[in-house]
Amino acid sequence: MRRTLLITGASGYLGRVLAARAVAAGYQVIGTFWNAPQPIPGVRWERLDVRDPAAVLQLVAGHAPHAIIHTALREPNDWAVN
Repeated sequence: MRRTLLITGASGYLGRVLAARAVAAGYQVIGTFWNAPQPIPGVRWERLDVRDPAAVLQLVAGHAPHAIIHTALREPNDWAVN
């Protein structure tokens, strides 16, 4: 069974590199985006506003990832509320 990895902000600069490498390493990758997903083969995309706790909980409960890597950033100062 492949391990599932959830990467928030997988459409961003850091997240897309991590997502591509995780797919190449054999992980099942769930990537979140806000504006548009990136063309990364093997990533299942989910739109997510990380500032919405209910949406985050629903996504995590729905996919039950083995690990989460948080790289999402909505605005320069939003990291403080995540």
